[in-house]
Amino acid sequence: KRDGESLNDRYMKLMVKFECRSIFVWGCFIYLSVGYLTQIEEGLDGDLYRQILNDEFLNTLEFYELNAQD
Repeated sequence: KRDGESLNDRYMKLMVKFECRSIFVWGCFIYLSVGYLTQIEEGLDGDLYRQILNDEFLNTLEFYELNAQD
């Protein structure tokens, strides 16, 4: 805008502010397709990672009729 010129709505962009929230997820994919996805509520430690592998990863293999040796 030029000095002394009033604002023109035509050149203004409406902006809606919101609280940004992030999520933490774990997922996998294999040569056949995508696997299970799980949301992690808090930090990821070794115990939780093993639990995810035992649940989500092994369920993905079972869904596609694979085993851990494949």
